[in-house]
Amino acid sequence: MTHQGSDPSQPGTTEAAEPPEPPEPPDDRPKPNGAWRRRQLLRGGVAAAVVGAGAGIAALAQSGAAAGKVPGADVAARFTGGCLHGPTPDGGEPGPLVRGGFDSPRRGRRVGYAIAYPPGATQGDPLRVCLLLHGRGGDHATNFDDLRYHRHLTETGASMALASVDGGPDSYWHLRRDGDDPLGMVVEEFLPRLAQRHGLDTGGPVGALGWSMGGYGALLLAEGVPDRVVAVVASAPAVSTSYAASRPGAFDSAEDWAAHDVIGHADRLRSVKVRVDCGSGDPFAAAVRALARRLPADAQVNLSRGCHDSNFWQRHARDQLRFVADALGVTTGLP
Repeated sequence: MTHQGSDPSQPGTTEAAEPPEPPEPPDDRPKPNGAWRRRQLLRGGVAAAVVGAGAGIAALAQSGAAAGKVPGADVAARFTGGCLHGPTPDGGEPGPLVRGGFDSPRRGRRVGYAIAYPPGATQGDPLRVCLLLHGRGGDHATNFDDLRYHRHLTETGASMALASVDGGPDSYWHLRRDGDDPLGMVVEEFLPRLAQRHGLDTGGPVGALGWSMGGYGALLLAEGVPDRVVAVVASAPAVSTSYAASRPGAFDSAEDWAAHDVIGHADRLRSVKVRVDCGSGDPFAAAVRALARRLPADAQVNLSRGCHDSNFWQRHARDQLRFVADALGVTTGLP
């Protein structure tokens, strides 16, 4: 196993409509988790109180992180300089972005989706696919409107499509007690639709990339269908070492957690190329270290400075997409 130490905006995008179908409902596109910045805390009369109490808050936050119930490490890192600051990479001018929707029997509701093509490609081109799984509170649009993965794709020069679909704001991408089955939708409905309606190549291997809750979901997907997923990237995955340490509501019961424990089932990734990136100030860093110990020997696990936020996710996006492109065997034109 390889271990390495080491505000988004919506730019102009060329969009194309998918083949005619009843319109999807309006998108609800929340900003990604972690948009909080230290400068916002230090405004006005709050500044003196924050400076005076900073050490105590950091200590309290760290104890919360140890309990696994609050993002304490992330809070502490913002006070102690552990987060990345400054502008995120702009990426390159993107190719076409196609949005659509369909009624999902597996999820029991209508879901939206979007497909990003590399520059020069159009609908109908039989490109291989990297699935993008969004984080908690997000939807299919967050991956492009907020985290700009289509612009980061341009930077790689890779000839592949990025496909994002609604997995639910807090489903944690697994079958729930109420029958909602996001990954069943991905495998049995979304991938066939990408081939049948858009001409994409989903009959062969695909890649999967997710952040936060979606990073957990990407690992779960690859463990479930390792014959379909050739490469998986988990960016700051929301993994846990026990049901008690998991986020409230992420699982229906201790038995549900055990059935979907990506750390305990990491041996299922033996045939999959695996990359994991996580910030040292991320609340999930300790669990990611536990995951690293269970992954196959050739997995790439990178723990570096950063927090659980858009800045960290976007700074690693280009290299993560290149990792998937290399595994898919598609062209990458940039170094």
